[in-house]
Amino acid sequence: GCTDGANPIEGLTIDAAGNIYGATQTYSPARGTIYELIPVPGKTRWKFRKLAGGKEISNVNGRMIFDVNGNIYGTQGSGGSKGYGAVFELLPDGEHTRRIWKELYSFAYQDPHGTFPDSITYLGASSGVPYDGVSPLFGTTLDGGNSNQAGVAFALTPNGDSWDETILYTFCSQHDCKDGGRPQGLIVDGSGNLFGNAAQGSGKRGRGVVFELQNNAGSWSEIVLHKFCESPKCSDGAYGWQRLLPDAAGDLLGVTLWGGTGKRCCGVLFQLTPQGVDSPYNVLASFCAKRNCTDGAQPSSDLVMDTSGNLFGATETGGRYRTDQGHLGGGTVFQWTGSTLETLYSFCKLRDCADGEYPVAGLVMDASGNLFGATQYGGKYGAGVVFELMP
Repeated sequence: GCTDGANPIEGLTIDAAGNIYGATQTYSPARGTIYELIPVPGKTRWKFRKLAGGKEISNVNGRMIFDVNGNIYGTQGSGGSKGYGAVFELLPDGEHTRRIWKELYSFAYQDPHGTFPDSITYLGASSGVPYDGVSPLFGTTLDGGNSNQAGVAFALTPNGDSWDETILYTFCSQHDCKDGGRPQGLIVDGSGNLFGNAAQGSGKRGRGVVFELQNNAGSWSEIVLHKFCESPKCSDGAYGWQRLLPDAAGDLLGVTLWGGTGKRCCGVLFQLTPQGVDSPYNVLASFCAKRNCTDGAQPSSDLVMDTSGNLFGATETGGRYRTDQGHLGGGTVFQWTGSTLETLYSFCKLRDCADGEYPVAGLVMDASGNLFGATQYGGKYGAGVVFELMP
């Protein structure tokens, strides 16, 4: 009955003990699951534990957050008491292994407070410290807002038994959406400023922007750092969907789903130095530069970086092995060494894609440099896998 869920989505999260957390799209007879994978000593196998599942689990977005008390926070892009997404918390259920699902805030249809939340983060998240449980949670919505229903950036702050929402910025507030729309994947720097991608608006073709939201004594303002598709044939990339990754120098690294100079124009890996409007921007690599996109196409996951500064990510399609779903390939995991884009693994290598297909969930890396991710399809039952790649 697929009571363990099917079709993993969004990013995985790994805790200090090496346990992995994620979510699935579908669940019979309800909608989705949130699960935990616990390594058995020796890591020859993993124990599956369903933390939550049922009608309240719908379209979970982004990585989950852990606070200092072990509570788990997340977002779902639909559902909730108002029907159009919610921010939730999973509380321990005494000594039982399951969790109690608690709604913190719900979004409504065409709400000026936003609709369809994307993901949440907090100050200190990039350094790996747990959430303190009392400071603001920052997030975005893909729709809603007072202007052109193009989304908002918000903060949620606990207030007793409830949470208060503050709108930080409403997108598409400028003519022709020059400030961008459909924002996603916020990160917070050490000064409390926010950075993210907006997947539409601005530019010659409206293919999205990289933005910064600055906090000036409680008043927030937006700066467009880069407008995608400004170069001929969108060689600088288009549609930046995934979360940005800051490096030690303060640059921002990211990927786009489309654009680039590859044969089928299927995304880029880029670097941006935040220095205000039209910040310095550099395309590090274009995907689908090889015949039949054997180097991957349409990068689909957040980037991760190892201690040597190498970057790792995944592409939805491309790779060496064709599939029966009309894709160029079953997807790849790639590495950027600073000068070279390398394919570490191509999916659908095994018969009937038993090794997984369409890796859409963001990668995570443990302390030993092992990579973990999930595919939406493929596997023994055709409903996706969670995988590990070892150096």
